[in-house]
Amino acid sequence: EKKISSISNKVKIFYSRYLPKNVEEFKNKKLFAFAGVGNPSNFFKLLSDNNLNVHKKLSFPDHYKFSKSEIQKMIDGSFKNNLELITTEKDYFRIKHYGFKHIKFLKIKLEILEKDKLINQILNYTW
Repeated sequence: EKKISSISNKVKIFYSRYLPKNVEEFKNKKLFAFAGVGNPSNFFKLLSDNNLNVHKKLSFPDHYKFSKSEIQKMIDGSFKNNLELITTEKDYFRIKHYGFKHIKFLKIKLEILEKDKLINQILNYTW
C-alpha cells in the first residue's frame, strides 16, 4: 500500500479475502497441508483461522512442478502418521493428472470487500 501510495495517491485500493467453501469436510481431522503457490503462508493461515488441525506443513515455490514420486512420498507420510493430505485448489488441479485419490483440496471463494464501489469505479472510469 505504501509503495502504491508513494507512486500515486489517486489509486484506490480494494481489499479481498478468501472464504473456504468446504471447510466442514476437514473439521475434526488431522491434516498434512502442502502448497506450491506464491504465498503458502496465506493458505496455512486460512486453515488455522478456520480451526483446522494441521499437524504438518510443507511449502514449495510458486508454480512448483511436483513429481509423481514427491506426491507419493507425501501420501505415504500422511498414511504413516494418520493424516489427511490437503492442498490448495490450484495445486490440486496441477497434480490431479497423476490420478492419486488420497489428496483433497480446500475450495475457496474470493470475496472483494466493497465490491460495489470497485464495480462503480470501473464502470465510471474515463480514458
